[in-house]
Amino acid sequence: MLLAVLIPEPLPRAFVVSAAVAILLRYVWTAERRSGRSRHALDSLIAMSTDLARAGDPSTVGDRMAAHLARAVKVDQCGICYWDEASGQVLTLGYYPPDRRDPVDNAYLLADYPECERALVEQKSVVLDLDDPKLPAPERQYIASIGGQALAVVPLVVAGKSTGLVELTVEQKSVFDNDRLRLASTMATEAGIMLENARLVEQLRHRAFHDPLTGLPNRALFRDRLAHALERSARDPDARYAVLFLDLDDFKRVNDRFGHDRGDDVLRTVAERLGAGLRRGDTAARLGGDEFTVLLEDAVDLDEVRATADRLALRVGRPIGEGDEEVVIGVSIGIALSPEAGTTVDELLTNSDAAMYLAKAAGKGRAAVYEPTMRIGSVEQQRSGVPEGLVRRARRGA
Repeated sequence: MLLAVLIPEPLPRAFVVSAAVAILLRYVWTAERRSGRSRHALDSLIAMSTDLARAGDPSTVGDRMAAHLARAVKVDQCGICYWDEASGQVLTLGYYPPDRRDPVDNAYLLADYPECERALVEQKSVVLDLDDPKLPAPERQYIASIGGQALAVVPLVVAGKSTGLVELTVEQKSVFDNDRLRLASTMATEAGIMLENARLVEQLRHRAFHDPLTGLPNRALFRDRLAHALERSARDPDARYAVLFLDLDDFKRVNDRFGHDRGDDVLRTVAERLGAGLRRGDTAARLGGDEFTVLLEDAVDLDEVRATADRLALRVGRPIGEGDEEVVIGVSIGIALSPEAGTTVDELLTNSDAAMYLAKAAGKGRAAVYEPTMRIGSVEQQRSGVPEGLVRRARRGA
């Protein structure tokens, strides 16, 4: 079996080309060593391998895999499904043709479809036909609902373990002969390896760019999204973005009183509330500890940004838990609006951080907006009641 080192960041071009060639050679070798393999089967394997080698996320791999299998086996529809054994669900990762996917459930319980379950458990292809009086009712209803006459269910098997299903549908009376099933099984076996690799890569990417505790984007992903937003604003002078820097007030007391496990629960709840309080396209991230950031896309004006900050503060401030376990925690928010508060990632993060400390110094539980006048000397800063540490923070953004 071909072994590959999976990493979340882009690979050098030379490595990608070498890996693609190695995959292609493996497909050719696998196909040629099997007796009775037709030129059509070999061409189908080569075409699929080169195409999937260029694909990235599991859904893209699934859709392309479904298209190749449908054309090679000459069926009307093809679904690529992943078996989540822990939940007992089968999830649809790809479908062909795309315009026929809507009637298909994104997930179904395997226990409701006994013949599909048999294909997975026994690791054998199963052919289901509407003309079969013994066909279980759930499978019969499903085939009819997508306009099919017969359905071949082919297990995806990787390293001896069933990982999913290929569902091949024909809409007219047709026989899935042994040659067609062997071709489907061969392509499913090879493609299943690449689908599993794609899933592993996606998991690694997610871990690399998301906070393990809350599931929110981490600092690296937030900086990347902010950088892309600023690139768009460079092309469109009317585009404006806002960065909110949020710090929970007196969070240390939560850990001291209830313990770190309870503190982690509070952080997860805060993360959920922040995510639920944003528009689609905006980004909430956890930088670490009790610090969060929010990127607001298409920030129309400061009043709108202030209103969003107030709304998020109200969400975060709702009681968490009940009785003796109830936690009520506030949040201080610093606001930096581009381009006034900066035109680079570092400027916006530093200046929103400085504004957050101004909010803390003004009494916590409120929001403060960064303005260029915050770059004043330490004497005036001290007169405003801002600690000297904040002066150093503000100067770093100068």
